[in-house]
Amino acid sequence: VLTPAWSPDGRRLACVGMHRGRLDLFVIDVTTGETVAVTDDPFAELHPLWAPDGRSLIVATDRFTTDMGRGASGAFQLARVRLDDRGVER
Repeated sequence: VLTPAWSPDGRRLACVGMHRGRLDLFVIDVTTGETVAVTDDPFAELHPLWAPDGRSLIVATDRFTTDMGRGASGAFQLARVRLDDRGVER
């Protein structure tokens, strides 16, 4: 588990974890222990921070610049990951 971040309400913890050899985002409900994989893809998401409303995470990601076809890693950029539908936007 890397770079944990508490949600604004203090009930959840966002973190980066290694899953199947890849870095993905997870949210852990600290009252129930339930862990939800927010991302499950070949791109890296790092340094999660919660949006003030607790509905999304701001992360550094290479998903907009990495070329998986060529196996070329790209530069990291900021993105917002919506927790309700797992959508990612710059």
